[in-house]
Amino acid sequence: MKHCIKVIPVVACLLMLAGCQTTNTLYQWGDYEDSTYEYYKTPAELETYIAHLQESIARAEQSGAVPPGLYAEYGTALLNQGKKKEALSYYRKESDLWPESRHFMNAMISNLEKRS
Repeated sequence: MKHCIKVIPVVACLLMLAGCQTTNTLYQWGDYEDSTYEYYKTPAELETYIAHLQESIARAEQSGAVPPGLYAEYGTALLNQGKKKEALSYYRKESDLWPESRHFMNAMISNLEKRS
């Protein structure tokens, strides 16, 4: 009986830890997190960052689940390159795909369209 009392908490902990393991994710992020960290650490590497975002978007679109914020981040990177039209296009994609961000994205779109 004493042995059983010692084993039960260990088994319970193992089961809880197993429940925390995730092998499948809802979205395909690619190397988005690492490349974003590197870009914000050394912003001079914009072209490399854009290439990583393009790869992340391509993988996500193939899987059919583009993560929230990915189109907006790519649009901002394009805007930093001076590509306003392309940036607006990706801001619209973000707004269409994620209704939660629609208010913010529409404000971004409106502000960009007001600029010459």
